[in-house]
Amino acid sequence: MKKNNLKEVLLFLSSFLLIVSCEKNKVIPEDENLESAIPKEIKSFKLEPSNNEEKIGADDIEAQVVESNGQKVYILLLPNGVKSETKEFTPTITTSENTTISPESGSPQQLGNISMVEGVFDLSQSGIEYTVKSDEDQSIKKYRVIAVRAPDGVDSAETSITVESNNDKLLTDAIPTVDNLNQTITFGSLEGPNLKNDIVEDGITLGIKVSLTRITTEEGEDIYNKIPSPTIPTRVSFKKKGENGDDLNTYESIIPITYEIEGETFVKNYKAIIYKKSDAKVREELKSSITEAKTKAEEAKETATEAKATAAAAKATAIAASDQTAKAIAENAETSADTAISNADEVVRKAETTANSAETASISDLKEKTTEATTKAEKAKQDADAAKDLAEKAKQGAESSKVTAAQKAATDALAAANTAKQKANKAKSDADAASQKATEAKNSVAINVDVNPLSAILEAAEKAKQDAETAKGEAQAAKTAAETAKREAEAAKSAVEAITAKSGETNTAAQTANEAVSKANEAVQIATAAESTADEASRVADEAVKVISQKAAEIAAAKAQEAQTAFAEAGKANTAAQTASTEAGEAQKTAEGAATKAKALAASITDTTLKTAVATATSEAAKAKTAADNAATKAGEAKTAADNANAAKTAAEAALAKAGEANTAEAIGYAKTAVDEAAKAVAAQKEAEAAKEEAEAAKTKAETAKAAAEAALKKVLLAVAQATAQASKEAAEASVEESKKVQSAAQSSAEESKKVQAAAEAVKGAVESLASAISGDTEAAKTKATDALGKATTAQTAAENAKNLADAAQSAAQTAKNLADTAHIAAQTALQKAEAAVNTATEAQAAVDAAKEAAEKAQEAAQKAGLAQTAAQTAVDKANEAKQAAEAAKTAIDEAKGAIEAINPASADATKSATEKADAAVQAANNAKSAADAAKSAADKAYTAADEALKKANEAQTASEAAFEAAKKAADAVTKAAA
Repeated sequence: MKKNNLKEVLLFLSSFLLIVSCEKNKVIPEDENLESAIPKEIKSFKLEPSNNEEKIGADDIEAQVVESNGQKVYILLLPNGVKSETKEFTPTITTSENTTISPESGSPQQLGNISMVEGVFDLSQSGIEYTVKSDEDQSIKKYRVIAVRAPDGVDSAETSITVESNNDKLLTDAIPTVDNLNQTITFGSLEGPNLKNDIVEDGITLGIKVSLTRITTEEGEDIYNKIPSPTIPTRVSFKKKGENGDDLNTYESIIPITYEIEGETFVKNYKAIIYKKSDAKVREELKSSITEAKTKAEEAKETATEAKATAAAAKATAIAASDQTAKAIAENAETSADTAISNADEVVRKAETTANSAETASISDLKEKTTEATTKAEKAKQDADAAKDLAEKAKQGAESSKVTAAQKAATDALAAANTAKQKANKAKSDADAASQKATEAKNSVAINVDVNPLSAILEAAEKAKQDAETAKGEAQAAKTAAETAKREAEAAKSAVEAITAKSGETNTAAQTANEAVSKANEAVQIATAAESTADEASRVADEAVKVISQKAAEIAAAKAQEAQTAFAEAGKANTAAQTASTEAGEAQKTAEGAATKAKALAASITDTTLKTAVATATSEAAKAKTAADNAATKAGEAKTAADNANAAKTAAEAALAKAGEANTAEAIGYAKTAVDEAAKAVAAQKEAEAAKEEAEAAKTKAETAKAAAEAALKKVLLAVAQATAQASKEAAEASVEESKKVQSAAQSSAEESKKVQAAAEAVKGAVESLASAISGDTEAAKTKATDALGKATTAQTAAENAKNLADAAQSAAQTAKNLADTAHIAAQTALQKAEAAVNTATEAQAAVDAAKEAAEKAQEAAQKAGLAQTAAQTAVDKANEAKQAAEAAKTAIDEAKGAIEAINPASADATKSATEKADAAVQAANNAKSAADAAKSAADKAYTAADEALKKANEAQTASEAAFEAAKKAADAVTKAAA
């Protein structure tokens, strides 16, 4: 729609209310005769399709009237599909009898024209004005007729039969075809119906969703915003169009789209058309499906027939190859093919029967039989394909069975030949090894005369004899296996040459069979040689055993003499071991004693260096104990070795006697016993000598460890004295520092007390002056002044006492500080002596004396610190009394001030001066109290420090004394150990 036309329509509709309600002179024409009673009505005003081809669609459009202010306005609501540029329409008009209308009926007019005057819709100029004139009295009546398009058109993309409520009736849910000019909505077609064939009713109700699209301007403006959206039904009833031909399968319904315009109802009726699938189309589709099923079954039969022929050929081949597996597969394939052929024949017969009755059978029966034929045809095809696959498998199996059998025979023969050859090679290798060992044993007898080599040669000769016999058995077995493999290989070769299979596989099998024959021949030759070698090895081994037997008897005699010598040496070792065991026991006791002392001391030491020293002493003692234990163990081993040597000597002599009785191969057992026992005797001699040396070394280690442990213990004890002296010195230094703080605090307290005394005297003087200036007529003021003077005097006295006690506390603090300095010097001297004692043991006594002196000085310092603490507390008490007295004096002066000033205004300056001096005295007393508190706190800390210094000094004295005693004991222990 063009923009200008849209705006014209918009203005018309938005001004419609004005049309029917405005009171304007032009609405009712001036030339109308309102007094005439002759009817001059438009009884019918409509647009017919025949007079408005391709303009208004297929249905008549009847104008609906709106009457207002004596004039009737006719509205023609056109279909939404009318072109926006179409303005001219040809109406068909019926009026009252004996009237004439102008313009006349059938005359084309611009009914769709809309006029505007000064931006307002002009009723008198829009559309066309018609005049109805009475033929009798010539009176007239005028009407306005306007044609307007419906605001909404049906949107085909969003319009549908709702599947949710009609799923049992619909085949598909296709998008409809919509004609908004002819106002039709068509679902599907006869060729593509939407309804199922099994609907038999003449009428059906379907759910429907009609979506509308409203006319808007190019800018998207709704030009019909004064007209509400129309109402549309959601379920409609369709009626069968007719009982013959296509009408039998066509259903139609009218869908009213209802507008409300200024209280009047306007309806645009859309015809909805939907189609049902016809019986003929159903039969046609079913006949096509039957034909397809028949064709598929015939193809399945052809496939199954081919499969049967292939399976039969495969079976014959499998039988010839004696392959039962391939034969079974082929028979299976034949059976499957027969079944598939039978099933396919049945499907073809039933399909033909069904096709012949397709025009006469009921549709439901035809559907059932078609479904059955289709299913069975598909099954026949699957069975035929399966039979074909099985037949191909049988064919492949049968064709390869002959080659497989031949190949297997050749491969087995080759494997047997290879195995036989391997066994023959092993037998030959074992026989060669046995022969070499037997020869080596025989040759070694002449050049070896010692015990162990001869024993080994004897064992080697016996083993060589056994190996030779074993190798001979293996060679005989290998020869038998090789001869069997040769026969099997020759048989496989003959079988391969007789096969007429594929040339490539046959050639491979032939090569394998030839190789098997060759390997079998080699195995026979190797096994024969191995048997001969084994016989020779056995003979040489027998000779070696005889020679070794004779040689062993000779050596046994010599070794018996060596055993006698070994016994003597073992006796000496036993004696040395006994001695070492005794000395090691003594060393162990000494070491354990040193370790016990070191451990006891370690429990009281916290310094890391001292702990290291203790750990060293403990470690050395442990080493000494371990060495002693080893010595004792070796001594026991030496004694056992001596006993073994004696037993070896006896056994060797007995073996020698037996060996001497026979000079034959049977004497080898006795000779071997003699060799073994003689070897034991020699080993016993070596063990005894080693045990003796180990015992002597253990004694030396025990003595060294004992001395080291005692020395470490002495060093630790002296170091403890040094450490405690260091702690005492540090505590004394801390006491000195705290004493200095007390001295300073006491000095501050004394100075503040002097200030309090001076302030109290000033207050007293001021009060005396005020009291003397009061006349006799002022008894009340005089009384108050006297009271203030008394309290000022009390404050002066308290301040003087506080000052004296602060001086005393200062003196006590000075004394405590001096004694703390003395204790510090004594502690420093004790530390120096302790350090000297660590480096020089002879200084231990001096360290003890210095530590004792330091403890005494620390005791005196602690006592004086206590006295200073008491003096500081007394000073605090007196300072507090002075403060309270000053505050009482101030209160009395304040009370006297008012009375004095009331009787003697001239004394205001004097009372003010007294008050100020009283305030100063109170402030000074507060300061003095704070200074005294500080001095008391410092004195407390100094006393604590002095007490701690005393404890450390006492500990240092105790440690020094213990170190001195321990050092003396350690020296004595070392002296004893050295002796």
